[in-house]
Amino acid sequence: MAHVYFFFALRGGGKMRANLQGLNGKDVDMTAQFCGFFSCRRNGRVFRSALLHSVRNASGQMLTDHVWVRKPWAFEIAGIEEGDWIAFTGSIQEYVKGFHGEDIEQRMENPPQIDYGVANPRDVKILA
Repeated sequence: MAHVYFFFALRGGGKMRANLQGLNGKDVDMTAQFCGFFSCRRNGRVFRSALLHSVRNASGQMLTDHVWVRKPWAFEIAGIEEGDWIAFTGSIQEYVKGFHGEDIEQRMENPPQIDYGVANPRDVKILA
């Protein structure tokens, strides 16, 4: 599973995305509002990500209020812009978020915990 780390959640945590938990390992058709591309630096490397808001399944059920998607090439290729509503297919996958370093204070403030995210976005279409 080389693609497990294609996504991550907002730093600082919050609660687990329970609506995604039951979909772990499945491909899901989704809609969301595209909020833009962003870059962050971790361990001396720069990662490009896409932020999606109001992520819903094909029947309209809210899956999560937001998700960060790493390696957002499918969104770039589709030519979407900030504010566009999009439809796409993605894989729901479990990952561990939180601070993984040795600094005990940071680890206490942001402990590792299980969460769920979207990986491998594909078949991206602009809705509006």
